[in-house]
Amino acid sequence: YTVTTITDLAGFKAGAASVARRFSDFTWLRGRLHASFPGVILYPLPEKVVTTSPFNPEFLEHRRAGLDVFMRKTCAHPALRHADDLKLFLEAAG
Repeated sequence: YTVTTITDLAGFKAGAASVARRFSDFTWLRGRLHASFPGVILYPLPEKVVTTSPFNPEFLEHRRAGLDVFMRKTCAHPALRHADDLKLFLEAAG
């Protein structure tokens, strides 16, 4: 999945960036945020279980849409948007 970031928040290396991420990277990010912000309710990731082919276009679109919502909710949160792990996820080359 390609994650594109456009921001004017301080602490980011650039105002715009794109990185490639796997589903496991999103799982890593959610786990790190859960550990760092134990009182914050995090938006869930889409289901990992594949009931069809993992290359089925409908499955891929459903998963992409779920990951998009997760990222939008995370980046909109007043505390999470400043998390070092989120910055790493959004900026570090994969």
